[in-house]
Amino acid sequence: MRKYVRTFKLIRAKLTLWPMLVLSVPLFFNLTLFGGDLPNYNAFFHHSSRRAVSNNQSINIPHYLNDKIDHNRFMQSNDQLGVPTVLWTKNKSIENVHLSRSAQSASNVLASDLALDYLHQYAELYRLDETDLGHVREKSVHNTGTGGIIVEFEQVVNGVEVFCTKMNFLMNREFDLLCITGCLSPHTIGNSARSSVNMLNEVDCVVIAFHDATLDILSTEQFEKVDDRNSYQYFDIDESSSRLISSELVTPLRLKPVFFQLPDRLIFGYYIEVHSSVIGSTESSYYSYVISSVDGQILFRNNLKAH
Repeated sequence: MRKYVRTFKLIRAKLTLWPMLVLSVPLFFNLTLFGGDLPNYNAFFHHSSRRAVSNNQSINIPHYLNDKIDHNRFMQSNDQLGVPTVLWTKNKSIENVHLSRSAQSASNVLASDLALDYLHQYAELYRLDETDLGHVREKSVHNTGTGGIIVEFEQVVNGVEVFCTKMNFLMNREFDLLCITGCLSPHTIGNSARSSVNMLNEVDCVVIAFHDATLDILSTEQFEKVDDRNSYQYFDIDESSSRLISSELVTPLRLKPVFFQLPDRLIFGYYIEVHSSVIGSTESSYYSYVISSVDGQILFRNNLKAH
């Protein structure tokens, strides 16, 4: 009887998840079927609402920043958002002055405060309003006591990080701003809470990511939570279900909630890592995903074994 119950659950999972899994057909119908790797994918660069920015003249530079920016150095930009991703100022370069440990610690605090001030000064250039700036959080300060100081910022909305968005401020030992790299999302307004339209929970998204990586289909009931630490949840396949499929997990799946940035908005979803192999094989695959909790679409896929 238990065998028939398991079979019924598997059939029900296929029927329930079929509409969501169909969405990912164009993404997994590739060389994996012939033993190759899945291609990397980022929906941010394929979205229909992408902005058209062909050159630096298309970026709207506020008049009060014109004298601060070094226009002789190439300004790289994010074409989808229409903002710089590498910007140099006219300030003098780094001087190699070594600081004691106590002075270095004090300089970290000052560097953080000044970098935040610089972020506010350049906010308009990066299309950031007060709401967007309110979700900014310092991630790290790189200061060895000599050479340049780098302060890195990220965005966190309602306790959930905005996936793969960061902004770095490089300063010299006098805390003059030299360079800004990266960019943040200008679309945090309206995303301060998880939308009630979210249809899928984290285990639903696990099912979709596992299927994309392995082509095996399981139901949400066939995954069990095995750990919860350092902002991640960990899931494994229950023992009885593992005998019904051709793949196995090398390590438990790990996931965390994220907001994924599209050119015109943020989408709530889950970052998931799938480390799997075909049963009996010595080879394995290792992919990271972001799965939309709104409609189950694959927003991001990256081959972690390629790095």
